Amino acid sequence: TILPIGLTSFPGFKSGAGSNFLITVASFVMWFLFPFYVTDVMGKGGLTLGALLALMAGMNFVGSAVAGYLADRVGDRLITLVGAMLTAIGLALAGTQGNAPAMALVILATTVIGVGFGAHQAAVYALTLRGTPAEYTGSTSAGLTVSQTIGTVVSIALMTSLLSWQQSTNGGSFVEAYRITYLAAAGIAVLAGAIVIKNHPNGVNKAINIDSNPE
Repeated sequence: TILPIGLTSFPGFKSGAGSNFLITVASFVMWFLFPFYVTDVMGKGGLTLGALLALMAGMNFVGSAVAGYLADRVGDRLITLVGAMLTAIGLALAGTQGNAPAMALVILATTVIGVGFGAHQAAVYALTLRGTPAEYTGSTSAGLTVSQTIGTVVSIALMTSLLSWQQSTNGGSFVEAYRITYLAAAGIAVLAGAIVIKNHPNGVNKAINIDSNPE
């Protein structure tokens, strides 16, 4: 096999890969549901949509840069948790704006999601790779990438099914179905943060040397 059999025994791999999978399931709705909200509900064109997605990508970079610095100083599990919580808050905010959303709040939600997802990504890679033997860092990185790839597929399948189901039970209201779907995504993002704490006996780590201990 490409991935070593004992990969899950490496410190942080199970919680890191699981968290990476869940945060992807939650946040990927921004790439395939959010565009419909912007164009059909907000009545905006491609330029506005492109600007919002570019803003999210830019904030992703900012969140990653800051989180990478902080993960080495205050603990990667803590920063992973913070990133997941920010993503959850942003998703909840983005999903509850209704039929007449204020552009400022949509921009704020997009910004928070971008920062949160970027922070989570930087910290979860640090968490997963910190306790991995040097000869297996490539395989471990591949495992994280696979978890993210699977997360995108599951996100599309799960969230579109939930959206369709809610539309059929709410009189065809896209906005209400969108709200419920985004709140579900926010809940999954919370789980993405909780899993890195639950799977470690010491809870949130406050120092780098604790991060390196086996689970």
